[in-house]
Amino acid sequence: MTVNNVLNVISDAQNRYRVIKQAYSALKTGPENYAYFLIYEGDKSGQGKEKGQGRYQNNMKTVDYIHEIHMLFPKVFRKGNLIIAQK
Repeated sequence: MTVNNVLNVISDAQNRYRVIKQAYSALKTGPENYAYFLIYEGDKSGQGKEKGQGRYQNNMKTVDYIHEIHMLFPKVFRKGNLIIAQK
């Protein structure tokens, strides 16, 4: 399961949770089944900004998303701007 550059363009945590929940629900349980969340960190300021034409960027560091993903996935770890999660 891959979720590439999605969480970083959703401004509110509730909607990010919905995306994470969809990934969790779609992923089969098993030792070789993972969800991969790729994060674009923007300027890493943590200050969300409108980018024009209806686009938005959170500018959060990858590590800042781990707690949200861990709310559903018991096993979560990070490699650079990639978060890997397993049921």
